[in-house]
Amino acid sequence: MAHHSDKLPIKMQHAAARENFGPTHEFPDGRLCDEDDGELRFGVAHDPATGRVLINFGRPVAWLGMTPSQALELGGCLVEHGRRARDAGPFAETECVAGEGRSSSRPGGSDKMA
Repeated sequence: MAHHSDKLPIKMQHAAARENFGPTHEFPDGRLCDEDDGELRFGVAHDPATGRVLINFGRPVAWLGMTPSQALELGGCLVEHGRRARDAGPFAETECVAGEGRSSSRPGGSDKMA
């Protein structure tokens, strides 16, 4: 896997700004541990030009925790965008889908975090 935070496709950068990706500073399911920074809005997309699947968290993230249903939703988004990136033609559109999870920008945290 690669890390290219400074080279996100323009569409992904615009979507991140439009969708307010990043922390919401809310704890809808309570705080998981001391390192929990709260809910995080993020986007999943694919770039037909590079054939890559992109996840934009809107900021650096050390770990991400989510409910089982959120994990299944993220998995479905990754599979969908993986297939679309694989099958995309040269003029296919990149689409972002907002998601929510829990995150911390600090390393460490509970072993239960994914």
